[in-house]
Amino acid sequence: MNNKYFKFLLIALIVAIIVPQITLASWWNPVSWGLWGRLWGAFHKQTPVACTMEAKLCPDGSSVGRQGPKCEFKDCPNLVGGDKDAHGCIGSAGYTWCEAKNKCLRVWEEPCETDQTADWKTYTNTQYGFEIKYPSDWKVVIPERSPMSIFSALWEQPNKGFEEPYIMTLGIDEKNGKTVQQWLTGESIPYYNFIENAKIDSIDGVIAKGLATMGSDFHVAIFPKRDYMFFLGISSNPPEISEGGIGLLKKVISTFKFTK
Repeated sequence: MNNKYFKFLLIALIVAIIVPQITLASWWNPVSWGLWGRLWGAFHKQTPVACTMEAKLCPDGSSVGRQGPKCEFKDCPNLVGGDKDAHGCIGSAGYTWCEAKNKCLRVWEEPCETDQTADWKTYTNTQYGFEIKYPSDWKVVIPERSPMSIFSALWEQPNKGFEEPYIMTLGIDEKNGKTVQQWLTGESIPYYNFIENAKIDSIDGVIAKGLATMGSDFHVAIFPKRDYMFFLGISSNPPEISEGGIGLLKKVISTFKFTK
């Protein structure tokens, strides 16, 4: 073979074998990655984007400009207090407008409803340690003896005799180890049906319904305290107004406080 052609084939073989190996080794070598990155960037260099100098006014009075790569406006700062409604109430802080009280308030801190018991009178009993509010036009009658409980009281509207629409009674009896549910279903009060659970001055109790004397509806709240069981009830005469009676009972319950 001609010596000239032999040298050419040998050089071509060396290039075909060795050069790809060197290239591959340098590609996977971390030292060379920065070099390859610079070479790639040099061939794919992007032209900088020039955004216009417009500004957008934010609700809090500040302004934001455009930014790349699409020249969109930046987001406005999300500041608490920047979402006042027509009444000036800050919704993000939990305030809503209360029409009844004519002000902004947080409903979990202050109910929107006005206190309908604000002008009621207060009855206080130091012997059993409690107080309760009742409508200002009612009177309190404390019987000298109670054949059914160790203590009882009666609230009624004066000068109406048996024609008053509502009569409220309170009875206290020895608990004798019984639970509220046992009292509810026991022989001592066999005509009451459970309606709902209730809280009376943070004490768990129930509200029940039964048929009182003379055909009037009777709703009662039953709740324990120390060694006693309390029964606070309202009779509605005639039965058709019993919804008002249970509503009145719940208002009275909301005023009941233990003083010892």
